Amino acid sequence: MLFSAERDFSATEWSGYTQRLQVCKQRIYHCFTTLSWRHSTFRIRFKKIFVVLFAMLCLMLMWKNTPVLFKLSSRPSFTCPPCETNKKETTNGIEKTAVKKEEPGLLKRIVGESTTVGPPPGLPPQMYMNNLSEPRPRVEYNLTPWKVLDEIDEPINASHCSNMRTDKLHAPEWSFVIMVKSRASNFDRRAAIRATWGRLYFLNGVRIASVFVIGAVLDPVLQENIQFENDEHGDILQFEGPDDYKNMPIKVLTAMQWASANLPKDYIYASSDDDFVVNFVNIIDFIRKQVNLQMYNNRASKTQQSVSVIRESLPIYCVYYLDRIKGPNRDNSSKWYTSMEEYPVERLPPYCGGGFYLMPVAMTGALYEMSRVTMVLSMDDVWVTGILRQKLQRGDENVKKLTLPDKNRRENDLWTHLWGDYGTKKDIARLLPAAWSIWEKRVKKRPHCARAESVAPYPSANPLFIFAGVPVPIQAKPEQVWG
Repeated sequence: MLFSAERDFSATEWSGYTQRLQVCKQRIYHCFTTLSWRHSTFRIRFKKIFVVLFAMLCLMLMWKNTPVLFKLSSRPSFTCPPCETNKKETTNGIEKTAVKKEEPGLLKRIVGESTTVGPPPGLPPQMYMNNLSEPRPRVEYNLTPWKVLDEIDEPINASHCSNMRTDKLHAPEWSFVIMVKSRASNFDRRAAIRATWGRLYFLNGVRIASVFVIGAVLDPVLQENIQFENDEHGDILQFEGPDDYKNMPIKVLTAMQWASANLPKDYIYASSDDDFVVNFVNIIDFIRKQVNLQMYNNRASKTQQSVSVIRESLPIYCVYYLDRIKGPNRDNSSKWYTSMEEYPVERLPPYCGGGFYLMPVAMTGALYEMSRVTMVLSMDDVWVTGILRQKLQRGDENVKKLTLPDKNRRENDLWTHLWGDYGTKKDIARLLPAAWSIWEKRVKKRPHCARAESVAPYPSANPLFIFAGVPVPIQAKPEQVWG
């Protein structure tokens, strides 16, 4: 063996091994010296390798995030460039529309056009007829959100917010208006929302505003409290109609009527419950990605569209859930009971759950005008996002589930439903700040600001505060979340 404990090495052998070791060290040092960063050959080769790796990384990211550049068949079907149309013969009073295809293989479907004409098969035709000889009168308002209207077109600066680092004016890319369905007596929930996500005024280039929609009340003291609340915050829309659950469709129509009359068509309208919390960071990122994706579509089809027109063409997005298989509830003990007389078919059109859904104001206005000549269905979410949508010839490709691209994310990364009006009554005003604090951390990592004004006088010792002369329980403190 070369090395053994039983063998003794002579001085000559040790000298030979030492010389060979020195030669190896010199050769290794020469290699490192030759390939050092200072060596021009190594520097050029390293730059080439770096450029190739960077290009491969960019291609991988483009393939993942914008598949339309590589796979034309994977484009969504809810948007397209403006297309020329020819009017054909009418069937049951509904005009059929044919689309001229200019180039094969490219997306050529009009935004909102259904693949079928007339009521979907199996659904009650009376729901798709103009049942009213005259349009339903517009809803009258008792109170309007005056502060939201004053702020909606104003530039954003430090005077509006408490978290802005500079006084530089910020022009929002677009605005997001959330119409919150609330009971007139839910002072504590509205205060909790104003103290948490309702304080958001600007987030990552988007203006956010919230409006509380309530019905009329008979109690003069309660009405005085509501009047005082709106004078203070300017975010209440009260209509002349009963403030009960059976009147929920009219409450939704009131929000749609006000939004379509006062907001630009490219604003994003959302309908929400007052026991619902959403992750605004993920929702805004999703909307921005859909707009960017459509811009890639337009480039591929050589179509020019402004960003505002693209936002107007977005479909209805279901944040809560999208139901495609559910039938009407026939249990007469349920709050969602639907009689055979009201809806005689055992299948519902695809629709968004009423907890939270969003759409462009352009779609909101079209749905509202169609509702004025259509019989009211007690299931407001089915009626608005299902029946009225299909009556407008907006096919099922125009109602979509808002999903996150990362498969590892859970559904509750988008929303939290506190279930305040189901089963055992819960103190939503105490639960809402904790639910919002989870997502507030992500908000603070983005360019944002919150309204600077104080939401209400919250005494630390007494759980009640005097609201227009009447003690009202307040459960949420702003410092619990915004600090």
